[in-house]
Amino acid sequence: MPQIKYGNTVRFAEVQYYFQAEVGGLVKAFALSSLYSTPDATLLRESSGALVACTYKGPASYKVIPASSVLSVVAMVPFP
Repeated sequence: MPQIKYGNTVRFAEVQYYFQAEVGGLVKAFALSSLYSTPDATLLRESSGALVACTYKGPASYKVIPASSVLSVVAMVPFP
């Protein structure tokens, strides 16, 4: 699961697949991604930034992003 730059923020997403497309005569790489919600502010604050809990939004939040927006790969484990 990548951590991505989305607009002016850093978000978490699940990449469904990567693909290439021609844009303006250039071949560019993209990722179809499902964005997670923004982190739960209360849990983030109470844990001093150690616990970042987000909600999976599934296909309702599909976005096509440039593959270059992927900043890192992280694990998103289930949280009760």
